[in-house]
Amino acid sequence: QSGCDQTLIRMNRKYETAFYRDLIARIRNVFPDPSVTTDIMVGFAGETDREFNESLEFVKEMKFARAHIFPYSRRSGTVAAAIKQQVSNDEKKRRAKLMAEITAKSEQEFISSHIGKVLPVLFETPENGVFSGYTDNYIKVNVKSDEMLSGEIRNVRLVKSSGDCAEGVLV
Repeated sequence: QSGCDQTLIRMNRKYETAFYRDLIARIRNVFPDPSVTTDIMVGFAGETDREFNESLEFVKEMKFARAHIFPYSRRSGTVAAAIKQQVSNDEKKRRAKLMAEITAKSEQEFISSHIGKVLPVLFETPENGVFSGYTDNYIKVNVKSDEMLSGEIRNVRLVKSSGDCAEGVLV
């Protein structure tokens, strides 16, 4: 939930960034094109600018395929709520926006690296003649089709990256 060891300690997490970095490297060595996703909390109690920037650099390095970014919410009765150095709501919003921009870029790079490939896609319900589905490494793919594809797994050539998904054609 953070790319900074000091912040992880305050969060009472039982892992460090070195462990996570090594784990991701091993996963990427074993599995072809894995989709590595994460949740990232910004503005945790006591998070300094330096710690946030360290977390930002870690996230850039990890090149997540997708990330859920959320600001820390103070909860009364918790250890973190008693920390005097709370991050302001405006600063949490700024940090969340910056982190989201970084992770959106790595998500786009992940999707773009698959353009031209043929991948199996499990399709869901269509909307306006466009079926959406997911590859086995969790890339959202949209395909225009007159065929009923809901619930089907079909091979699709990814032809274009479009925001947080890819456009494809049936093979």
